[in-house]
Amino acid sequence: MNARSHAIFLRVNRAGWLDTLRVLTAVVAPTVAKGIIIRRPTMERLAERQGFDRTAVEQMQRLRNKYGPAPLLLPIPLRPQLLILDPADVAAVLQSSPEPFAAATTEKHAALVHFEPKNVLISSDSRRAELRSAHEHALAAADRLHPYAMHFKNIVDEEFLQVLNLPRELDWPAFSQAWFRIVRRIVLGERARNDVTLTETLNELRGRANWAFAAPVDQRKLARFHDQVGRYLREPEKHSLVNRFPRGDGLAPENQVAQWLFAFDAAGIAIMRTLALLACHVSYWGKAVEEAVGGISIAPSHAVVCWRFCVSGRRRPPSSGS
Repeated sequence: MNARSHAIFLRVNRAGWLDTLRVLTAVVAPTVAKGIIIRRPTMERLAERQGFDRTAVEQMQRLRNKYGPAPLLLPIPLRPQLLILDPADVAAVLQSSPEPFAAATTEKHAALVHFEPKNVLISSDSRRAELRSAHEHALAAADRLHPYAMHFKNIVDEEFLQVLNLPRELDWPAFSQAWFRIVRRIVLGERARNDVTLTETLNELRGRANWAFAAPVDQRKLARFHDQVGRYLREPEKHSLVNRFPRGDGLAPENQVAQWLFAFDAAGIAIMRTLALLACHVSYWGKAVEEAVGGISIAPSHAVVCWRFCVSGRRRPPSSGS
């Protein structure tokens, strides 16, 4: 927090010591334990059994009710933190990055340096501007739809229709394997579809990144991963994201692509959780399918994907009495 931060937020509340301790124990500690960069399965199972996510949400709701929607300062010794409790303030922080709200924090740098040390997120301001434009071109950030959107949709249809035709429930192992085949095909191209070794190498590096300061960078494994990605960058396939990334070693493309491969994780987790909820709530299941099937741009195969996702392990749509 500084004078420039206060200029952006008209009001900043200050949490008491007891509330600060509650945030650390109920929100921060479980999040770190589950894994900031890659989820730890054992801790995820424990968090599910103990209801850590529910407790964290309730704690955040309690703080907003007690202090109001303005940013809440947690007076942590040596490293005070500002807790954002309003969506409008989240937008303000993002719009005010990298100044005064720097993306390249000490903690983030210590984690990401394990697998993408030259990534845009932990770069200097001048370097960030150069790298960000390269990312925005590859991702077509200014367009309503990515130029390769239909190609990507076809990949999704193809992969998940194969999985959903298997004679068993749609569980996380089946979903995640299909998900990362999709990710590799979209980011790197068709040659990468079955390159499970690349994903495993990245996951091992991300596992070390969970420890941030506490673990040294595995330079040998990092070089191996960048070499694996480099094979796809040297001869980029048409309609892959790497094909749209500007040429030039000065942009450290392996470091930028690593973020794309990593960032797809959260979307996959959110989708699987959503499907689990839809499979258990008949009214919302029906609305979701109706919305997807009713879209003018959706293909029949896409509607089938949506329907089968929503019923998940069931072999038929749930009835009103199920």
